[in-house]
Amino acid sequence: YEKYTSKYLDIQVDINALVLKTQMRDHNTNLLVCSKPAKMFVQFKDDHKTKGVLTDADVQLNMMQVNAVWAPLLLAEKALKRQK
Repeated sequence: YEKYTSKYLDIQVDINALVLKTQMRDHNTNLLVCSKPAKMFVQFKDDHKTKGVLTDADVQLNMMQVNAVWAPLLLAEKALKRQK
């Protein structure tokens, strides 16, 4: 975990920025969708911190879960860009 602490911090800052950006939008309907990945990331980070080392299977499972949660948000973002 210690080896990746700074990377975790960078990712968490990016996620928090996205949540903040979503909160600032007019007619915001994606806030709950955006908050879930942020909470999930903290859960995965804390799990890694507790275990110290994650197996490849743990990392792959975490990545699959994060991708599944982010997919609808990315689609919504693309749709917003097309409307402008």
